[in-house]
Amino acid sequence: MLDSVYGKCEVQGQLFDDMSQQESFNHVFCCTCIFDPKKGTIKQLPANVKLSSLRNSLKGKLASDDVALAKRKGKAVESDEPVEGMAPAKPCPSISSLDIFAGCGGLSEGLHQAGVAMTKWAIEYEHPAAEAFKLNHPEAEVFCENCNVILRAVMEKAGDLDDCLSTPEAENLCLKFSEEQKAKLPVPGEVDLIVGGPPCQGFSGMNRFNQRTWSKVQCEMILSYLSFADYFRPRYFLLENVRNFVSFNKGQTFRLTLASLLEMGYQVRFGILQAGNYGVSQSRKRAFIWAASPGEVLPEWPEAKHVFASSQLEIVLPGGLQYAAVRNTSFGAPLRPITVRDTIADLPPVGNGADKLEINYGNPPQSWFQKFIRGQEIRLYDHISKEMNELNYIRCQRIPKRPGADWRDLPEEKVKLSTGQLVDLIPWCLPNTAERHNQWKGLYGRLDWEGNFPTSVTDPQPMGKVGMCFHPEQDRIVTVRECARSQGFPDSYKFYGNIQCKHRQIGNAVPPPLARALGEKLKEAVDCKKLN
Repeated sequence: MLDSVYGKCEVQGQLFDDMSQQESFNHVFCCTCIFDPKKGTIKQLPANVKLSSLRNSLKGKLASDDVALAKRKGKAVESDEPVEGMAPAKPCPSISSLDIFAGCGGLSEGLHQAGVAMTKWAIEYEHPAAEAFKLNHPEAEVFCENCNVILRAVMEKAGDLDDCLSTPEAENLCLKFSEEQKAKLPVPGEVDLIVGGPPCQGFSGMNRFNQRTWSKVQCEMILSYLSFADYFRPRYFLLENVRNFVSFNKGQTFRLTLASLLEMGYQVRFGILQAGNYGVSQSRKRAFIWAASPGEVLPEWPEAKHVFASSQLEIVLPGGLQYAAVRNTSFGAPLRPITVRDTIADLPPVGNGADKLEINYGNPPQSWFQKFIRGQEIRLYDHISKEMNELNYIRCQRIPKRPGADWRDLPEEKVKLSTGQLVDLIPWCLPNTAERHNQWKGLYGRLDWEGNFPTSVTDPQPMGKVGMCFHPEQDRIVTVRECARSQGFPDSYKFYGNIQCKHRQIGNAVPPPLARALGEKLKEAVDCKKLN
């Protein structure tokens, strides 16, 4: 039990005025009421109860530190600890990273926020996503090409073509590489960390067509990703994928991945994490595999910071045993869940099909999350919404503005369109197939201010796999910026292309706060090795 004791705590009677300091001190607890166990009631603290005033002690300490710093003497100490959940002062990272299947850069962004890794190289096949990565990570060399082509080019540069098995198509594409491009490619010994999320459509439950040829090809990208680990042999390796990756194909792909890394000599750790536990208002379960070379310390999993109702975080092992990477937060966590209100309530109202790329905020931040996510931004970007057709817009207007409202709250009537055509307000297919599909719960659904976002998808639409995409109060689909915030992207983060491309970039990304939590554990592992 003593190993669990962190130190002395402090109880105070008043919250900070500055909400950005809400998480600054892990040892501080605010108390304004007292529970009477005999009567089973809650009442105000008695006047004779004395609580410490952290505010006053901080002012005194900061004042004395300022004097000491001004005189360049004394015991003034500049804190090493960043404000929890706030962007830290980023030291020069000692880890050089290669991000494969990089997307717009959510995973790299979180690792960079943790101050542990600098992404020097990135590979992304889709042009809009690659351009978005460049916008946000100008220090990285971004290669917009198939990863197999890049690996062949790397092996050619390093003089290892005799060991390379590639298709004629890959060989022809490599011939198009200029000498300048080849010079920018990494070679073994330069890459300390490989991170990436191989395309997940083949494994995802969101994909209704995961048996089609293209989905099967994307499943094979796991093998391509492992080939990078085998060739570069980095100090650390991180794989991210959807939760179903663990059970897809009766678990054979998952077991093959683990066996391959173990065969390479890596230490391996796997687990399922819920993004909502790490500071975003979204249910998003993801499978991760950490690997570390024999001389390194294998990173631990980050403990949950926020309470978040979740299931299916366990992995069934041979023999029926269940393994979970982190504790279930049904028993509590340090912080409450981040809600939809916390995430987007400060954003100005816009209409169906809003397309103005840059507008004013209009309102001050209303929560510490909003203050953090805004950073130093003074203008709001990408608060744009997909335009619904006339019929869907009418349906959206008729959905009640209350939690849980969806298509089942629409009246059974016909509406007249501007063309003069009379059509059913309720789509015919929904009531006639509802019994076989869980009542199509959530389609044409509104978000709940006090709830959370569903899993972010690449194309939010009311009849999509995740149909709960209407704003809690406004008659429209959630905007690009609202979706970005649900993933934990700062407002300064840029996306590239048209509105469909931007939604796709966001929906495919790893939430930066989750990546940051993983990065902090990697930093601990790196520092631990240095101490030893």
